[in-house]
Amino acid sequence: MANRKNDTTLLEVKYVPVIEKSSELKPEPFKRPDTVYLMFSIASCVLFMVSGGSTYVWYSSALVKLRSNDSDINPLGRPITNLETSFLLAMPNFAGIFGALFLPQLSDKTGRKKYLLIMGLGMLVHYVSLAFSTSIIAMVVSAALVGVFFAGGLSIVSLYITELCEEHNRAKYGCINLTCLPLGQLYCYVVGPMFSMKYYILLLTVPLMLFLVFFSFAPESPMYLLAKGRKNECMRTLKRLRSNKSQKEIDIDFEKINLSLTTMTNGKKANYFTVFKSKEGRVGLLLAMIPLIGTFVSGITIIMPLLAPIFNNAGIGISGTTVAIIVGAFKICFFILTSMLIEVAGRRTMLLVSSIGCAIPMSLLGICFYLNSINSPLLAKVQWLPIVLILLYIFFYSLGLGPLPFTLMSEFFPTDVRSSAVSISTTMCSMIMFLYSFTFPLYSGLIGVHSCMWIFGMSSLAIGTVIYFCLPETKGKTIHEIQEMLTNY
Repeated sequence: MANRKNDTTLLEVKYVPVIEKSSELKPEPFKRPDTVYLMFSIASCVLFMVSGGSTYVWYSSALVKLRSNDSDINPLGRPITNLETSFLLAMPNFAGIFGALFLPQLSDKTGRKKYLLIMGLGMLVHYVSLAFSTSIIAMVVSAALVGVFFAGGLSIVSLYITELCEEHNRAKYGCINLTCLPLGQLYCYVVGPMFSMKYYILLLTVPLMLFLVFFSFAPESPMYLLAKGRKNECMRTLKRLRSNKSQKEIDIDFEKINLSLTTMTNGKKANYFTVFKSKEGRVGLLLAMIPLIGTFVSGITIIMPLLAPIFNNAGIGISGTTVAIIVGAFKICFFILTSMLIEVAGRRTMLLVSSIGCAIPMSLLGICFYLNSINSPLLAKVQWLPIVLILLYIFFYSLGLGPLPFTLMSEFFPTDVRSSAVSISTTMCSMIMFLYSFTFPLYSGLIGVHSCMWIFGMSSLAIGTVIYFCLPETKGKTIHEIQEMLTNY
C-alpha cells in the first residue's frame, strides 16, 4: 500500500488528432440570405418566361376576334375556318420541336446569357410581325417562329437559374421561374378582351422588352465560366452573386462548382449521343422524362389554352372568360405556395401528391361534362362544382407537375451534357403538345370532352404510380451527388 502511494511514475498519454474528412466542402449549417444581385439576376431572367406564358394561350382571346365578321375587329377580314384554327393552334408546338432540338446547344458556345438575349430578340421581332399580319399564312408563320425561339430558350432559363443558385435555394427559384408562365397567361386573359388584335399582340411584347433591358445587366453563369476555363471571371461573378459571404465561403462555393465539373466527359465534345454513352446520362434522361411527360398528359396543355371555349359550353352559368381569369389568378398563388413548400417536402413527395391529386378532380370534371352532354338536370343543381373541380385540379398541378419537372431536368445532368439532354427532353414535350393540340378537337368530337378528361385523369394516376416506384429524391443534393446516385441507380 505504501509502495503505491510513493509511486510517482507518470503514464504516457499519446495524443491522436482527429481529422475531419472533407470539412472544407461541407456546407455551414447557417444559410445566408439571398443577395439583391442574385434576386435581380433571376427576376430579370424570368421575364422571358412571363412572355413565354403568353405563347401558350394568346389565341384564346385572339380566336374570338378572328371568328368575327366585323373587319374592324378581325384583321383577316373574314371568319377563320376550323382547319385554319387547327394550324394556328398546332404549328407553334410543331415548330417548337426544332427550336428545342437544335438551338439550346448553341448556349454552350455563346454562353447562357447571350443565348437567352438572342432568343428574346427573336421572339420580339416575330411578335411584332404577328401583330401586323393580315393573312392567315403570315399569322401561322409568325406564331410558329415565336414558338421556335421560346422553345429554344425555355430549357436554358431553368439551366441558367440552376447554375446561379446553391443547393438550399435552387428548387425555390426553379418554382418561381415556372410561376411566371401562369403570370403571362393571366396577362393574356386580362388584356386580350380589352384591346384590338394588333394592340393586344403588341402589349404581349412588353415583358420581352423589359427582359432585354434588365437581363443585359445580369451575369453569365459561374458554372459556364469555369467550364470554359475563365476562373477569374467565375470568382468575380460568385463574389457579386454572394456578396454577403466571406472569402473563405466563396472559395468553398468555387470548389463545389469545380467538383461538379469533374463529372464532365474527359476532353470530349458533348452532343446528343454523349447523353446515352454513360449510365447516369441514360438513367437521368429517363427519370427526367417521367414528371415532364406527366405535365402534359395531365391535360394542362388543353385546359389552359381552351379554358374559355370549354367552359362556355359547360352549362355552368358563368362565362368562360371569367373562369379563365379566376383560374389564372389562382394558378399564380398556387405556384408561389409551392416555392415555399418545396424545400420542406421534397421534389418526389410533391410530384407524387400532385399527380394523384390531378387525377381525382379531372375524373370528376369528366362526369360533370358527361352530365352536360346528356342534358341532365342534375348539373343545374351543382353549377358551382365544375369551377371548384378545375381550381382543385390547378392547385394539385401547381404543387408539382407544373413547376418541378424543369427543375429536376436541370439537376439530373452534368454541365457538359445538360444542354443536349434538356434539348431532347424539351423536344419530346413539343411533340406531345403538338399531338394533343392537333388531335383534341378531333377526339372531343368523336368521344366527347368528358371522355378526354377521363383519359387525362387516368394518365395522371399512371404517372403517379411510376413516380412512386422509380423517381429518387434530389432534395439537398449537389449536382455531383446526384450524378453519383444515378450511377448507382
